[in-house]
Amino acid sequence: GGLDDALGDAGGLGGAGEEEGGGWGGDDLDLDLPDMPVPAAGAGAAGYFAAPTSGLSAADHWARDSPLAADHFAAGSFDTGMAMLQRQLGLINLAPLKPYALALAGGAHSIAQGPVSTPALRVALAREGMAPRGGGSLPALSLSLPGLVERLRLGYTATTGGKFSEAVVHFRYVLQAVALTVVDSKKGVAELKELQQISREYSTALRLELARKESSEPKRQAELAAYFTHCQLQPAHAMLSLRSAMTVAYKMRNFNAAASFARRLLDLHPKPEIATQARKVLQLCEQNPGDAVPLEYDDRNPFVICNASFTPIYKGSKMERCSYCGAAFKPDHKGKLCNVCDMGEVGGEATGLVCYLNQLTDVDM
Repeated sequence: GGLDDALGDAGGLGGAGEEEGGGWGGDDLDLDLPDMPVPAAGAGAAGYFAAPTSGLSAADHWARDSPLAADHFAAGSFDTGMAMLQRQLGLINLAPLKPYALALAGGAHSIAQGPVSTPALRVALAREGMAPRGGGSLPALSLSLPGLVERLRLGYTATTGGKFSEAVVHFRYVLQAVALTVVDSKKGVAELKELQQISREYSTALRLELARKESSEPKRQAELAAYFTHCQLQPAHAMLSLRSAMTVAYKMRNFNAAASFARRLLDLHPKPEIATQARKVLQLCEQNPGDAVPLEYDDRNPFVICNASFTPIYKGSKMERCSYCGAAFKPDHKGKLCNVCDMGEVGGEATGLVCYLNQLTDVDM
């Protein structure tokens, strides 16, 4: 009796119900089903569809397929980008490149708004007309050759206006940005290297002039003015440097040096009023030859400027150059940070600037 007996009877575990049978259909519940194939490997344990694993993102492809450091920074792969720059350019200080690297990473992606109540999508932006040999895409870059040329013009304008500190900022920007600028032809490679050289020469020249203005020693002022005239500048700026050096030398009664500057100035065909002044100086200096103050300067012996000591390195003397920008230094500065580009190592080793996708495979580069 009781609840247990009632549940036992309801469960049909024994008794008269078992003898009668057939209440649930019996053999009618059997089905004639064909054999099913065994689920393929990779499917779910119960034979359900298994989603494929996610592939590489566009940024992952950029970092994998490109030999250019700029593309690695655009992909957000900063470690591989910095390793490339250290190997290719011998850089020992990458801090100045941080704003350029962040601009590349940000400029290679955009944000697309989705439908209401859905998150925005991060979209990779590809550049046109350039792809790796195996196909695919490469990132859009925020640095370009025309942009650097425009910045160079701003440096020229500041130099002409005597704004030397401002001009140094412009030329150093170009000098550093060249390391992360990509071009699409061999001609572009040559133009980029020319920009690098021009920016280096102007950076050296303007630092000489700033040092001259800070010096209070007349002899040192005259020397720095003389060195300034031996930097490779545009003709208009070369004339300004020669006129300045001629004036400084003449006021010191260094007539031989002043006459030399006057001749070089006249060779550049300056404006009539400047040419007239130079001819008068030349005539007076030839009538009174000699230098009142001996200078560490010999205009007949070719030289380059040591960017650390601001003294001449005459032809045939030992010197070291920056691994990146090629600025000249005396041997005792080897291993130091270049103070022109603020990135390369004096006397350091480097394989060279790589700024063109097929540069490493084109044998006639």
